[in-house]
Amino acid sequence: MMNVSLIDVCYQQIRDHYWYGLFGNFRIIIDRNTGYFNATKLCQEGGKRLDNWLRNKESKKLIEYYRNKTASSHSKDHLLDIKKGNKDEIYNKIISGTYLPKELILSLALWISLEFYDKVYTVIESYFVSEFNERYRNDMGQLQEKILRIEYELEQLRSENEKYRNFEEETAFKTGDAKKIHTFTLIKKNSTTSKRDIYVMRSQRSNYNNNLKRLKQKYPHSEILLELRYDPDSLNLFDKIKERMVNIDVHYNGIKLLNGYTEEQFIRDVKEIANSNVSSMME
Repeated sequence: MMNVSLIDVCYQQIRDHYWYGLFGNFRIIIDRNTGYFNATKLCQEGGKRLDNWLRNKESKKLIEYYRNKTASSHSKDHLLDIKKGNKDEIYNKIISGTYLPKELILSLALWISLEFYDKVYTVIESYFVSEFNERYRNDMGQLQEKILRIEYELEQLRSENEKYRNFEEETAFKTGDAKKIHTFTLIKKNSTTSKRDIYVMRSQRSNYNNNLKRLKQKYPHSEILLELRYDPDSLNLFDKIKERMVNIDVHYNGIKLLNGYTEEQFIRDVKEIANSNVSSMME
């Protein structure tokens, strides 16, 4: 598929030889010893189970093809089944899963969803890995910008998948299902390296704890400034905040307060917009 290894896109070590890597718009988990990616976690991002793909007839043929093709140069089996560790949360929650070679990522993406396939195809077409090496490896500022954009797009993708799969936005009020209700949370990252220290997190209640834990791992000193646990239209609320507030600088999900605008004033104004947003939806 490509003449380079996924090892070349690794940017942050998780533990031992397991790293995060940027593959186009995906943040994937990579075993640097083999160059294989964590297919289990990639499927989970798309709301699918890898074992269902592995049972697929065409998938079996493809796996067998690459197993035979690489048999002469690889002593290990083509699939690396990573076992869960005992009492090790990082290993269990992040590293564990089945790892596959990069040659299978396009087939897997097509099976997950058309959106996943389109994004993976775009990566391959534009030679993203070589671009990454040339432009971002020695420029941490641009790399952080890229990571921020990818995390934002991943959140947008998760939101779209939820919308088309379960119709959460339309049914939150009607069904009374608490898991489908959206939340809107303002988090202060308390990071000395962050240009915009306030982070906007929008998610369904079912994903809230996982999203918060993921952010906490990246910003250990972060704290919640405001939490709206019942917001049926968090996307629209964020749009209104960006439209109405003049003393903020917004970049993706990051916010910086300007001109002496205090956190207390900002939180108060967000609450006012949120209240007006809910009132207009119920009219």
